[in-house]
Amino acid sequence: MDKNQASGVLDPAKQKKLYFLCWVSYFASNLGRLSYTVSMVEIIRTENITGAQAGFIGTGFFIAYGICQLFSGYLGDRVHPRRMVSVGLLASGVLNFAMIFGNTMPWLFTVWCANGIFQSMLWPPIARMVAEYYSPERRKTVLVGLGTTYPIAMLSAYVLSGLLVWLSGWRSVFLFFSVLITAAAVLWIIGLKNYPAPAGKVHPARPQNAVTSGRTLWKGTWKPLIAASILFCGALVFQGFLRDGLVNWVPVFLKRNFAVSSAFAILSTTVLPLVNLAGIYVTNRIYKAFKNEALTSLILFGTAAAAALVLRIWGQHYYGATLALFALVTACMMGINLMLASFVPSYFSSLGKVSMVSGIMNATVYVGSSLATYTIGMLTDHYGWNTSLNLIVLMASLGVVCCMISLPFWRRVS
Repeated sequence: MDKNQASGVLDPAKQKKLYFLCWVSYFASNLGRLSYTVSMVEIIRTENITGAQAGFIGTGFFIAYGICQLFSGYLGDRVHPRRMVSVGLLASGVLNFAMIFGNTMPWLFTVWCANGIFQSMLWPPIARMVAEYYSPERRKTVLVGLGTTYPIAMLSAYVLSGLLVWLSGWRSVFLFFSVLITAAAVLWIIGLKNYPAPAGKVHPARPQNAVTSGRTLWKGTWKPLIAASILFCGALVFQGFLRDGLVNWVPVFLKRNFAVSSAFAILSTTVLPLVNLAGIYVTNRIYKAFKNEALTSLILFGTAAAAALVLRIWGQHYYGATLALFALVTACMMGINLMLASFVPSYFSSLGKVSMVSGIMNATVYVGSSLATYTIGMLTDHYGWNTSLNLIVLMASLGVVCCMISLPFWRRVS
């Protein structure tokens, strides 16, 4: 038997096909999450919903998504990924379609929370497939590629929604995206029809000779790995706060501060994903230089804190500077997500717990996301944008602290 087949690694042709299917499916799932984000400014304008109420709908999604990530991570190590992703995508397509029938707070909130539940079923099984079907040498390359789905989906969502809102209103965004998500689900189901079920045995992220026994492994590696991972979870809370908080509220900020139209504010925000996409590759270059996820994340949090401080002091009075600084902060957050939520779970591969750890890491991201979406809306409504910008600086600074404390633990692992 071929060595790769014996270990669960697919042949190169099937690896390329699987990567394509994972990329398209996760890209579509991101559209299913961003559809509300990119429509929020127009929903606030047309449906008599306040900023705080709109933020509460987004918060409901993030809470549902984050909590269910824990269950999906557990199931992802036990249920065939093809089934989990199929159900998640199909349901998300249906729920995006259901959004067009409501204009009241209870309807939008209920449907969007349900979308969060099914969206949580997507990343953990995909992370498991990457861990089980690819060798350690290929794994991080694949994860970097999958990391581009979010900024590309964000770019697509802002461009398409700006045009659709201008042509026929916010409901057309959900209608169009629901069709794309459903098409991706059908492609996934057909494309993975003949793929073997993952065996649950994974190439370890570290050499096998470093894993001599459970006791040696725990004493030598897993104690600092667990300690660092707990700190990473804290850092990911701040990362989620900054990434999704800014993605959700930048169009609203631009519209209110600079008195531009909703469509122009949405289209202007396409700068963010372009910079974020570049940020993924810049982050990978930094990682290759240091070979340390914690140090790379520390550098990115520090850069984000500096950019947020400049934004608070000088940048918010100039449209171009404001947009550039917001883009820099979100690009740093994308890179941190790649390091901590995508790369770190692969260190648990020899235990067969990649999906579970991915679920836990993603859940912590969305703790921050849920806090940000409501908190920024509430603070802005009551105290103005300066207070929200102060909070953004604080969140980035706390991320620096978490990564700095994690460094001595992580040096014993990476």
